[in-house]
This record gives sequence, structure tokens and C-alpha cells, in this order.
Amino acid sequence: MLLFVIGLMMLVALLLIVVILPQSSNKGGGLTGSMASGANQLIGVKKTTDLLEKITWGLMIGIFVLSLLTHVL
Repeated sequence: MLLFVIGLMMLVALLLIVVILPQSSNKGGGLTGSMASGANQLIGVKKTTDLLEKITWGLMIGIFVLSLLTHVL
């Protein structure tokens, strides 16, 4: 069970990396211009950044809960 939770935590961490990379920073960086341009045109820039932010928060909460679960196990 512990190995399953650790594997799930690693999967969530990889998803978190994939979700964070397209987000632009306050300085105007990020990979938004090259990777997420299709998604920006499809649903709009503001909605894309809102969606990515919500997914990021969800994955961070998931990592937190999984780390607490590994402590319990």
C-alpha cells in the first residue's frame, strides 16, 4: 500500500511539473507562447490561466494529502 501511495505521489508530482511549465511568470516568461498557444486561442487566455491555476492548486493539495498519508502508513 505504501509503495502504491508513493507511486501515486510521483505521478502527481510529474503532472504538477507539466501543469506549471506552461504558466507565465510575473516577468513574462514561461512556455505559454510556444506550448499552450493552441489552448489559449481555443478557450481564451484568461480562462486558460484560471484553469491552469486551479489544476495547480488541486495537484498541490493532492501532494500534501498523499504526503500525510505516507506518514500515517
